[in-house]
Amino acid sequence: MPRLRNTGALCAVLWQSMSMLTVIGEGLVDVVQRSSGIEAHVGGSPLNVAVGLARLDHPVQFIGRFGRDAYGES
Repeated sequence: MPRLRNTGALCAVLWQSMSMLTVIGEGLVDVVQRSSGIEAHVGGSPLNVAVGLARLDHPVQFIGRFGRDAYGES
């Protein structure tokens, strides 16, 4: 791979090659209080990045851990 000076160029090279990207980090649940009640949404920046790449049809895998609480078990 050529030496690149900025991350934008690196992203362009990776995107063109369609190499499998690995995102490592946490997945979590955002609990939001609304007037209609409590809502739970899957979140966490690394997980959101992996989902976004997958929605753009880019090969991606996520490596992370989830808790052993009610949210992590579901």
